Amino acid sequence: MPDSTDSAIGELPQAEYIDDSDRIPLEQGGVAKYVLGALLKEFINRNILDIRALTLPVGSDVTASYNAETGVLTLGIPRSLGAANSVDGVAAGTSGDVPLGAVSYDRGQSLTAAQKTRAKANIGIKEIVTEDLTFSSDRFDAGTIGTRALQLSAPDPHPDLQLIGIAITYIGNSGEYLPLIFKNSGTIYCNFYRCTSSAVGNPSAHARLTYLNTQS
Repeated sequence: MPDSTDSAIGELPQAEYIDDSDRIPLEQGGVAKYVLGALLKEFINRNILDIRALTLPVGSDVTASYNAETGVLTLGIPRSLGAANSVDGVAAGTSGDVPLGAVSYDRGQSLTAAQKTRAKANIGIKEIVTEDLTFSSDRFDAGTIGTRALQLSAPDPHPDLQLIGIAITYIGNSGEYLPLIFKNSGTIYCNFYRCTSSAVGNPSAHARLTYLNTQS
């Protein structure tokens, strides 16, 4: 059994249960003694009517006090900094809290590459992928305004990723047609809708697709 006499209480492994034969150290009348687990459990069953917990500042010692008149055992448990003890380089205070200003955001704020990487990892994103597509044709025939004049398509360049946005970045002539771009079953479609009843030459539209890569 490893020697733990010089270890702080917080450095010792935590007991998951108490056996009747376990020996628990205590000080009684200025003398160091021990109490068996069986006696401790008997005392609790007979005398403790309620157990309450107090949160103590980080780094405090664990405390315990018993009020014989009320039968209340009060345990003082120090706060833990936990696994995350800072936010973007701002350390937690003695209370274990990180100042709110450490996680605030304004339009003038610029995130470093490391901060962006941490933020993506926090929400399960490996990377954000963008892809530009161009849809174009020689012409479409005359027809009724508001009807679909032409449909073009292209394979989804990243069918294994989650498509979260499609932005139309260029329209050849918005006065003659309006494009509608969408995905369906692994294919990206571009529908051109007429804004004029006349035939139109060289209709085109550019789109930027944005994907989330959440794969490990």
